This record gives sequence, structure tokens and C-alpha cells, in this order.
Amino acid sequence: MEKEDHLSYVVNSVCLNDNNNNNDPFVFEYSVKLPVKLIQNYFSNEMNVIIDNSEKYGFSCFSKKKLFSFLDKLNENYYNFTKNLSQLEKELYLLHQMCNGLYEYNETKLKVSHEKFRSRILFPNLMYVLIRKFHKARGFLQATVRKVYNEYKTRHSGIINKFCQSHYMDEDIIKSDILYRFLGSGLRKFDPSKINNIDTFYRVTIRNVFYYYFKTGYNFNTLHSDFSVIDFTLSKNMNIPARKIIYRDILYDLQIKKMCKESSTLKQLSYNYNIFKNIIINNEFQDMFYSLNYDIFMVKNNQFKVLNLYKDDNNEFLNKLKQLPLIYKLLKCIHITNTNLNSYNNTKIKPDYIKTIILEELLHPFRNMFSQDHVHSVLEKTTSNFVDSIITGEYINPITFSTIRIRDYSFVHQLKKFVQLCLREVGLIR
Repeated sequence: MEKEDHLSYVVNSVCLNDNNNNNDPFVFEYSVKLPVKLIQNYFSNEMNVIIDNSEKYGFSCFSKKKLFSFLDKLNENYYNFTKNLSQLEKELYLLHQMCNGLYEYNETKLKVSHEKFRSRILFPNLMYVLIRKFHKARGFLQATVRKVYNEYKTRHSGIINKFCQSHYMDEDIIKSDILYRFLGSGLRKFDPSKINNIDTFYRVTIRNVFYYYFKTGYNFNTLHSDFSVIDFTLSKNMNIPARKIIYRDILYDLQIKKMCKESSTLKQLSYNYNIFKNIIINNEFQDMFYSLNYDIFMVKNNQFKVLNLYKDDNNEFLNKLKQLPLIYKLLKCIHITNTNLNSYNNTKIKPDYIKTIILEELLHPFRNMFSQDHVHSVLEKTTSNFVDSIITGEYINPITFSTIRIRDYSFVHQLKKFVQLCLREVGLIR
């Protein structure tokens, strides 16, 4: 028997053995019906609103208050099942029950398509719970996916190169794809309370998800439209009439829809973006990137900027930015308002010091100009606005929903290098 076939056999055997051990019909009924009833009580109205209005207003998770109350109630009702489990096992078990309940509710009540249900209801809410509440489960699943990915990278580098280069996908997208596929199928199928060795079982399961992911290939739509010529035409005149602004917005909406058809991951990324739609602010790193690499007109659509960064990961300038790992991560984040959280560690990062460093870099190309005082005042204001914008709000990875924070002094060094790189790109320094 081939190694991968053997792994599939192991997973299916474990599942069958686990199911055969559960002979109590009351336990089965209690396990299946309770989550559905709780989901109906807590979320039925919200789910209908999300499905009915998402096309017009974008997507959102369930309200935080209701979601956390639901999980507390679920935990309370399943206390006899979870009291002897570790924290990791308990979180996985509650996620398993939540997943089953959502699927059952869709099949019996909501009755929307499989794709629409998973993209708009299941994935955003499971990911939100993992990021905001079930930290043990999130860390465990991400670490397991990362370990198995590294196995493939070591033993089957050709497969990884195909997906990263031929399909223009970066490593984070592949790992996120695997996590979504597990959340969509594996989480529902396997009851964590009946698994003896969590580490081994989930590693085998994730390994099989990887195997079938790479084996079946990726469903890409090769038909696409290129609106760059229209962008260039519209942006020649910076005094853009209102009618052309409407055309611009329509063009970007069409372009985004075309991009989403090319990749299920980009489609999911678009859904994730819309969860934060009302609190998104400009990401200065993205603005700098697009002003240097594309026509300035493109900077106007934040959703396009994010999607295009993940689609066009083979860009020469992006490859240079990979040498600045924190800047690269922040560049590919959604930047949102958050008055309760600083994007940086204020014990190690001092904004005034950063402004001084960046101002020195910006002044360097103009050091011999006769109007240096005037240039200094202009660049000082520019620097202050730039740094204030960078350190305001919260940076969210749109694939994993994790928060990227500026934690130590290495950020200052990388930001300085980033500014130097931008100045070099426009020919102000060599």
C-alpha cells in the first residue's frame, strides 16, 4: 500500500471505530440536535440578514456578544462531555459541535448553496472564534498545518513551486486554503472527544487534506479582463468628473469579480475583506507600493489593492520587500480602526524617534537645495502624517484574521530600509 493511501486508510479507520463506539441513541440525538437548537435561538435572524443583504452591503460575522454567549451556553450544556478534556480538546470539541450545528441548520432551515453557506456563514464565524476566543485551537491548527506544509516543502518542493509560481500563490494562501478545507470538512467529520492522540490524528488528517489538495489541482478560470488601459485613460486627467468616478468604481467592481472567479481563495479573501468593510482605513504601505508600481489611479480602491497583492505575488518590488518581513506582512494586511488597541508596543516603539529617522531619510536627497528650510517644513509635516497613519489602528491578516503587531525596534530598521527602497525606485537616491 502506498504511503499516502495508507494515511487515508488510517484516518477512515479511526473515524469508523469512533462511530462504532457510540451506541447510545440518546447521546447521538443529544449531540446533534442541541447545537442546531442553540444556533436557531441565537443566530437565525442574523443568518437571514447576512444571506439576504450580503451582496449589497458586504459580509459580516455574527455579533460578538451573541457569538460568545452561544459558545458559553454550548460549553455549559456539554459540560459532562468536556469536564475531563484538556483546554485544547474542549475548544476543538465545541468548534466541532458548532460546525455540525451550522451545517444542520443550513440543510434543514436556511437551505442556501454549499458554497454560499461556507463562504458567508461557516468560514467567517469559525475563523472569528479561533482568532478572538479559542486561542489554543487556533495555535494548534496553524502549527499543524505549518508542520505538514514544511514536510511537503522538504520532500516535494516541486509541488510547492508549481503552486507558488505557476498559480502565483504565496505560502500563506496555500496554508490558509488547507485550514479552510479542514474547517469545512474535517472539523465536522471527526469528534475530538473520541480521539486518543490529538497530535497524531490531526497531523494525519491535515496531511491527507494537503495530498488531495495538490492531487486534484486548483480550479482556475483562465478568462480574465485587464482594465489597466482604461485606468490609464481615465487617470490622465486628475480633475476627474463625477461620471468617470462612477465608471472607475464599476470597473473595479468588475475587476474584483473577475479576480475572484480565478481562485476560490481570492473569493474567500474578498468575503473576509467585507467583514471589516465599514472600519477599514488606508494602509500607507499599500499606498506607497501602488504609487511606485502602478498608475496612481489604482490607489483609490482598497479592496482591489488587497486582492491584487495576493494575486500578483511575483512582482519584482514585492520580492525586494520580502527582505523586510514585517513591512511585507503589514503591506498585505487590512488596516482597520481600533481605539482599544495600538498597532505597536509603546514601551519599545517611540513615534517621535521614528519620525526623526524617517525625516532624515527624506531630507537626504534635498540636502544641497537652496530652499532647504522650506523643504524641511514640508517633509516634516509629510513624515508626521505618514508615521501617525502607520501606527494608528490595527493590522489584520485578511486570510488568517490574525493581528500583526509592531513589537520591537527591528520595525524602525525595516521602515528605514523601506523608505530608502522607495526613494531608490523613484531615482532620488542610488
